[in-house]
Amino acid sequence: MEAPQPIYQPSGTNKKLFMLIGGLIILIIIVVLATIIVSSKRTGTGGSTGLNTSGTPTGKVVGAPLLHPHVSPTKITVSNSEITEGILSWLKTEKNADGIYYFAQKCILNNSCTNPALSYQAGISVMWGRFQHYLKTKSPDDIAAIVDDAAIYNSDKVTVLQNNFLNCTLIKDLINSNAFTDDQKKNIQNICLQSDDLPFGEIPAGKDIQVADFNKFQINQNPDTSITADAQSFSQYVFGASNNAIKSEWGRQNSLDYAKEYFNYAAQAYTRITNKTANADYPLFGVAAYDLYKQTKNNMYLNYTFYVLKHYEKSACTYLEECANLIYLSRIVHNDFSNPVYNKIDKDSTQILIDKFYDTSKSANPIANKHIFYSVSDNSSTDYPVAYNGFILGLINQ
Repeated sequence: MEAPQPIYQPSGTNKKLFMLIGGLIILIIIVVLATIIVSSKRTGTGGSTGLNTSGTPTGKVVGAPLLHPHVSPTKITVSNSEITEGILSWLKTEKNADGIYYFAQKCILNNSCTNPALSYQAGISVMWGRFQHYLKTKSPDDIAAIVDDAAIYNSDKVTVLQNNFLNCTLIKDLINSNAFTDDQKKNIQNICLQSDDLPFGEIPAGKDIQVADFNKFQINQNPDTSITADAQSFSQYVFGASNNAIKSEWGRQNSLDYAKEYFNYAAQAYTRITNKTANADYPLFGVAAYDLYKQTKNNMYLNYTFYVLKHYEKSACTYLEECANLIYLSRIVHNDFSNPVYNKIDKDSTQILIDKFYDTSKSANPIANKHIFYSVSDNSSTDYPVAYNGFILGLINQ
C-alpha cells in the first residue's frame, strides 16, 4: 500500500514565500512584545510596583551627598532647643515618690497614659543627657539634678542595678569632668562599680584571651570555639564588654580579662542571631570593641568597630534605639578619626530619628504632640522610653 500523500505540497517558490511571511510575523511579534515590556517598566504596570526597592537612588544629583535609603526626602525641621525643652519638661514627671525613674510611659489612643514599671537603669542615661546639656548651657539645675539622682543610686532605694546599657561608659564622661566635687564623683562612679553584669562563670587563671577571629566573624562563622554563647544574651555580653573595659581603666582587678571574654561571647552570639536586622544594639557592639581598642591598643578590636560602621554606610538604622546607638558610635569614632563618612552616618541617623520617632505636630503622622521620642507605636498604644529620651537629650546637646 502506498503511503498517503499530503493534501497540499507547496512548490519551492511557495516555500520561500511562506518562510518570508513567517519571518515577518515573528519579527512583528518580537517588536510588539518589546514595546509592551518597555511601556510596563515606564508606567509601573505589568506586575511592577513602580518603586525603587533596591535602595539605590534613581535620580542622583551630581555633587549632592546620597541619603541612606530610609531617609525621607521630606524632612522635619525642629530646633535642638525645642527637643531639649520637651524632654527636660517630660522627664520631671517620670519619677516615682522615691525618685526612681520609670521604664517608659505607655499611652493609649485616648491619650490616657500610665507608667507600668520602674527602671533602675534609666536614671543613668538621664544623668548623662543632663550632663551634656550642662556642658552646653552651664545650667546649675543640671548639676543639682545629677547629684540628686546619684544620691538615690547610692541609697537603699536601689537594691539591684544591672548593666543593661553603657552604664560605666556614660558615667566616665561625668567623673572626668571638673563640674563635680570629689565626693560627688565618688557617688557617681559607684553607680558603675556596683552594677551587676550577666554572669558566665569564672575565667580560668592564666587564660590567654585572644580576640575573637575577625575573619570568621565576617563570614558568620564561630569566631571562638572555646566558648558557648547564647544568641539571646548578645546585648548583655556587649554591655559587659564595654562596662568592664571602663572598670579596667579605673584599676578594677581582672576587669580587662572579663571585658575581653564578654566581647568574644558577644561576637559568637551575634553569629548565632537569625534575624540580625532586628537587633538594635548592634551599634553598641562597635562601641564595646572601641572601648577595648582604647584599653588594649589592639587593632583587631578596631577592625570590629570599623566593620559595624561599614554596615551602616549602606544600611540605615530602623529603630529608635538603633538610631540613637548608631549616632553615639559614629560620633565617638569620628571625634578621633575625623572621617566624613562617619559624620554623614551621624547626620543621616539623627534626621531619621527625628523624622520617624519624634512626636510632634510637624510629623506626617503626629500622635500626641508630646515633643519627646517614642519607640513603639501601634494601633492601640505608644511607648515613650525614659532611658532613651535621656540618652537622646545628651546626643542632641553634644
